[in-house]
Amino acid sequence: MNALVTLAVIGPLLAAGLGLAVPNRPRLRDAITLTGLTGTTLAAIALLINVRRDGAVVVRMGGWSPDLGIVLVADLFAALILVVAIATILVVEVFAIGQRGTAAGADPKIVGPMLLVLTGG
Repeated sequence: MNALVTLAVIGPLLAAGLGLAVPNRPRLRDAITLTGLTGTTLAAIALLINVRRDGAVVVRMGGWSPDLGIVLVADLFAALILVVAIATILVVEVFAIGQRGTAAGADPKIVGPMLLVLTGG
């Protein structure tokens, strides 16, 4: 289940790249953003279930030793916070899509992909 930890980081970044590739198609960009966030939410829920059942998951990025490389660890608390955070971001994006038609709305060409990049971080 190491792929679920990696997917929580890589998934939103890939969706952000796809969203930036279609700047003049707002409905497609919003669909890509919502699909990326929904997929990441589902992956986070699957990770939470896996961590609850099997224990913490540790991923060493690139196979480097922990002294030199990046180590991603998903224990029960981290997986729970991941689910809550991404679900909250998904709700915020649904609200933001509804607000884009108003005068106070943000630039729709960049706000969805920017939110996905922040989610990947």
